[in-house]
Order: sequence, then C-alpha cells, then structure tokens
Amino acid sequence: MMSVIVQEEIKNEKNGDKEDRFILLTKGADSAVFERLRSDQNFERASADSHVDDYASAGLRTLAFGRKLLNEEEVVLAKAAINKAEKDLDNSETLLQEIYATIEKDLELLGVTAFEDRLQEGVPETIRDLRQAGLAVWILTGDKLQTALEIGKLANLIKPKDSLFTVDCETKDELIQKMRSMLSFFTEEIPRAQLKSSSINPFGSCRKKPIDSLRKPNTIMIITGKNLKWAFDVEHEKKSDAYENFLKIASACEAVIYACRVSGASTSTDCKKYKETCSKYVNFKRVFPSEFAAAKSDYLMKQ
Repeated sequence: MMSVIVQEEIKNEKNGDKEDRFILLTKGADSAVFERLRSDQNFERASADSHVDDYASAGLRTLAFGRKLLNEEEVVLAKAAINKAEKDLDNSETLLQEIYATIEKDLELLGVTAFEDRLQEGVPETIRDLRQAGLAVWILTGDKLQTALEIGKLANLIKPKDSLFTVDCETKDELIQKMRSMLSFFTEEIPRAQLKSSSINPFGSCRKKPIDSLRKPNTIMIITGKNLKWAFDVEHEKKSDAYENFLKIASACEAVIYACRVSGASTSTDCKKYKETCSKYVNFKRVFPSEFAAAKSDYLMKQ
C-alpha cells in the first residue's frame, strides 16, 4: 500500500473562517485496502468486491482507493513518530510498518480501478520454451488470484492439459490438511524402492536426489499470499510442517504462481528460503548447474 497526507485549506461553514484539513489518501491491492475499511463500509465493500472479481476475470489488474480525515494532532504525532523511527538504524523498517498500520485503518472506500498491463513482447514464447526445455517456472505476481490465473494462461504458463492446484484456504487448519493431501498426490505414484524407507517424507531417505525424479508433468500450483504466510507461520510455531510441505510440492510442480503482493526484497527472501529448505533434500549444483535465479516482474535476481 501507499499513502499520502494532504493538507488543504477549507472554509468553516459555521463562522466562515479558513482552516486546515488533513486527508489521508491510500491506494493499494483491493484485499489490503478492504481489510482496513471502517465497519460501516460493508455495503460499499461488497459492491466493490463484485466489480473487482469481474475485472480480475478479464485479466485486468486492480487497485483500490480509500481516504480518512485526520486532525492536526494526529498528523503531528504521526510525523514525529516517523521521524524517530527513521533514525533507528536497527529497527527502522519494522517501526515504520507499525506506525503506518496505526494510521492506515478505518478508511472510507473511494473506489476501485482496473487497468491492462500487457505482457512484454516475447514473454509467452519464452515461457513456452522454458517449459518445453523441462525447466520449472515460478512467477511471483502482485495480482489477486483470478487475475494471476488469467495472466498465467496468457503467458503460456497454464495450459488446458495442466492439472491446476489452487491453494486459497480460509483457515490455517484447512491449509495444513490441504498441504498434506496435495503431498500425498505427488508421492503416491513414486516407486517404493525410490522412496526407500520413507513413505511420508518424499525426500527423507533420498537426500541429494534430483528434484526431477519427483516432478510430475503438467502440474501447476497457485497459492495466495495469505496462505503462504500461514504456512510459514504454523511451521515457525512448531504446529505443522506446512511450509516445508509447500516447498516439496512446489519442487515437484512444473510451475508455481504466487498470487500476492511482493516486493523485490521479499522475492529475494523467498528464493533464499526455498534454497535453504530444499538444500536438505536436493543437490542444487546437480539440479541447477548454473546460478539459481528467480524473476519477478521486471527484476532478475541471482542468488
């Protein structure tokens, strides 16, 4: 999300005097803005949700806009807190996010917009060639689920013959069960001799075995940002191995789509997590003789 505070001079309706008014204007992903709306905005949100779904089904990218009136004291306190946080060399980013969270809430919905962001020339052909060459393609996109699906089709990443696994669970418990059932799909057809003594962990007794030996053809997984965060959270809390299962499943897919808002730094972090976790099971130098790379939008980051 991105916000600005606008100061404007208005005329007091009661006495005619001029006075300052402060307005917080916010734009961002519809999911991020909607969850920060005032409680009396339910009707407006439902209407906007319907429009957003229509836009996404057409492959359009969406943004939502909101606003909030602030008084001068709130602005002064926020500015002081931001200035203080920016001087903290160790925790600046964390402190700033906490401050933004306290300001960017109880918004009034202004509306939603949609725009077409066409794929660059040659993208569909390049992705087609990568898949034909046997390379797994991961796309990290800042779009909502339906938009990401449509873009995946336009980019030749998702084909009619592909088996598509959609991870968009409503609760953490549902996600844990989803990961386990998906993992069983990818392991059930693997020869027992290949799994050796491990029937639960498909990599457990096959350490340093190439990913390709477990990969299923024509399988695509798409996961929302909320579900990916939950998978990481429940594993960090020692409640489940959902995140590790996600990485195993992703490694066995021909393509993976992250349908969530991600920054360049976040993308780099995800790539590192993937390498660190999978290195316990896979010899990356054997599977990826050259540098392991991941592309996100217009960025190319080599880890």
